Amino acid sequence: MTTSVPQRWADQAQYDLDTARAMLDSGRYLYVLFCCQQAVEKMLKAVIVKQTNEFPPRLHNLMRLAEFASLEIPEARAEFFVNCRLTISRHATRKNWT
Repeated sequence: MTTSVPQRWADQAQYDLDTARAMLDSGRYLYVLFCCQQAVEKMLKAVIVKQTNEFPPRLHNLMRLAEFASLEIPEARAEFFVNCRLTISRHATRKNWT
């Protein structure tokens, strides 16, 4: 039996959450945030594929993906979505680690 495309996205999201837990347990906190962001992104893409039966847009913006999925995101979650991406971007491009 083949796995559906939405289920494959969901499975990858779960894998990212499991990885986030492993990183949390080992104290690698930047990777925890990154893996959690990836999990949310992939789950949103699973919803989009299930709803549209088309490949999801090639976006990483969680708010835009939520819009494509026709989901209303509470303000507190929306703030997390935006800040999560900004935090990852800022730390990934930092040149002088202290």
